[in-house]
Amino acid sequence: MPQSIESDTSTIDQLSVANSQNNGPKTKVEALFLNSSEAATLIGLRPCTLAAWRCLRSDGPPFVKIGSAVRYNRAALLEWAQARTHRSTETSNEVQR
Repeated sequence: MPQSIESDTSTIDQLSVANSQNNGPKTKVEALFLNSSEAATLIGLRPCTLAAWRCLRSDGPPFVKIGSAVRYNRAALLEWAQARTHRSTETSNEVQR
């Protein structure tokens, strides 16, 4: 039987909390999905910047919406940020690959 959206969101939140509290072996398990605050911290921005980009820009980082919960896939977020690496300000309008 399928789970409800609220249940799925709760599961993601529980996984994030469990991963952030992992005091087990030396290998740290990182959460697959980050909330807006965690995602902003990872790439050095403020959560309100990500919120504005979700509403106003199509070139902001990709995000997942589960019910009302917004989550960022860690790998996709880092890939998005890496794709915006530039060698000079003259190429700031072009994505360097």
